[in-house]
Amino acid sequence: MTANIDPINSAAPPGAAAPAKQGATATGQFSEALAKAQGPRSADAVIPPSPPPELADHIAAAARAWEALSASGRHVAFDGDGSGRVRIELHDGDGRSETLSGSGLMDMIDELGEGA
Repeated sequence: MTANIDPINSAAPPGAAAPAKQGATATGQFSEALAKAQGPRSADAVIPPSPPPELADHIAAAARAWEALSASGRHVAFDGDGSGRVRIELHDGDGRSETLSGSGLMDMIDELGEGA
């Protein structure tokens, strides 16, 4: 699985699951468990249409890092191993890959995303 963090082209990558239909309702035990887990909804729980302004610099840095990776023929992929852990891999155009830690990914974003 790859993450598209390109703020300009936010189209779903090929093979991505189609979004759920609006207005569709679940029935049965699953919907009851989901409703119980979600708890009561309040007006404060509404997701705003855009990220908070204080995240703008971080989002811009991630976009610059994505551009730098793409320009060099590399990309980052995320994969679950079934245990709830996520594996982060850096792939290059020659088929080589390197496993990154979460902090290693953040360091790479910081390094590649510097500048304006």
